Amino acid sequence: TYNIALLYQGYEPPKHDSLLLRINFLKNHLEISDSIMQVVKKIIEPFLEVSQVEFLLNGYTDDTGTPYINEEYSYTRARNVAQALINAGIHQDLIKIRGWADANPIAPNDTDENRYLNRRVEIVIRKP
Repeated sequence: TYNIALLYQGYEPPKHDSLLLRINFLKNHLEISDSIMQVVKKIIEPFLEVSQVEFLLNGYTDDTGTPYINEEYSYTRARNVAQALINAGIHQDLIKIRGWADANPIAPNDTDENRYLNRRVEIVIRKP
């Protein structure tokens, strides 16, 4: 008999990501409104007692502005959403923040409406 490893050393099981909420922003706005804050609190309520869930906050912008400003805006928006999660009771160690600038648009940047769709923070939950 041979002992053959089926999984490589250091193997980690796949993680399962689910989009929980998408928050859109007006042009040049970084803060989230009180009404959106209430939505965030309501949406994450079931996860307050679950320590095995990570929150991935991915910030994006439209294609207007310089790459430096877009990167800064996308990260700042995601950081502001992270603060809303922390204020709602999620431990900060469970939150990962990334600013992607104008990468990964969900609509063409050809109209104001489409640019609005691209200015967003996506709250993704990751379960092991």
